[in-house]
Amino acid sequence: MSTKTSALNEKLERLELLPPVIVEEDASYGQALEAMRRSKRGSVLVCKSDKLTGIFTERDVLNRCLLEKPPLSTPIRKLMTPSPAAAGPETRLGEAVELMHEKGARNIPIVDSKGRPKGLLTVGAVIRYLADHYPTEVVNLPPVLHQTTRDTEGA
Repeated sequence: MSTKTSALNEKLERLELLPPVIVEEDASYGQALEAMRRSKRGSVLVCKSDKLTGIFTERDVLNRCLLEKPPLSTPIRKLMTPSPAAAGPETRLGEAVELMHEKGARNIPIVDSKGRPKGLLTVGAVIRYLADHYPTEVVNLPPVLHQTTRDTEGA
């Protein structure tokens, strides 16, 4: 089995997942933004009684909140993406990548069998993990073999 194939068959529990940043459904929009800012993350997982019920991301801020301008006191449950696509720790990386592609998601919550968040898989984490499994020669190849520039640099 090639390195590339074995990397895609790796279970998510073996990857270095980001610890989840969690807010309760009753948290305000302002509290969710503050949690994202404080943790330097692009998303928060929204829970009710420790169970994942939604996700709130930078995309939600850009696509919904900047246009609608909800008050910072708005409960995050009204602004979140409900029932987000999620994966379990036993899910294979290739399956998670397919799920991300299918749903157009850049963040996939990893939940246990009871729906409790255990981590967050991001596109960046996938890229870093896969890049670690390719030889340096492949990572450093130009996008097109034998690529050259037409213009002299600095001209």
